[in-house]
Amino acid sequence: MELQLMLNHFFERVRKDANFNAFLIDLEYNNIAYYIYFVATGNVKIITHAGHFISIKSNRKLIKVNSTP
Repeated sequence: MELQLMLNHFFERVRKDANFNAFLIDLEYNNIAYYIYFVATGNVKIITHAGHFISIKSNRKLIKVNSTP
């Protein structure tokens, strides 16, 4: 499976199941050093241990994040 599709699957699965330990193990196994998750859009920026940069665009629409009730 292509890395970008796998990473998309990992992020969708952790959103659905909230199994963060399995998520971190999957990231480490696939040589992911850092990731930035943009809550409002669902987009993800990833940096591997080799210094490669990967950008994943979400299919979700923009969600409004409000800090006041």
